[in-house]
Amino acid sequence: MKRLFGSIALVVFGVISVFGLAAYQPVQPAPTAAACGEILGIPAWYTGLQKNDDCSKSELKGPRDMAGGSDEEKLRTYIWVIVLNISTIILMLVGYIAVGYVLYGGFRYLTSGGSANAAVSARRIIANALVGMVVVFASVAIINLIKGGLID
Repeated sequence: MKRLFGSIALVVFGVISVFGLAAYQPVQPAPTAAACGEILGIPAWYTGLQKNDDCSKSELKGPRDMAGGSDEEKLRTYIWVIVLNISTIILMLVGYIAVGYVLYGGFRYLTSGGSANAAVSARRIIANALVGMVVVFASVAIINLIKGGLID
């Protein structure tokens, strides 16, 4: 009886899934200035330096186009924008590595085979990776806050 109920539930779930996926039509958003040059959510190094919002990398601002008073201050702002963009890229890559460690820890936990030491080790890997992810997300938020004050 349980097998029959399980088989019926599986068939119903399969039919709903197939027809649900057939009716699904994803909407493609128009490219925005924030999405220009992004790969896997990692921003381009020139984010915030485009003259236009049409995603053209060929039209970048120069140091003299930046907001500020003297040329020295504009150059300092220009350099800081690039440094903060590169820092964001590095932190995003570290975030992806942390996600990989969470998956690795989960795999180790699932394959611990009842061994208490292996399960504790896997949980420690997962906990350390989650702490790393929190630090990375907080760092990216702080960098974006600082960068928001530099860019017009």
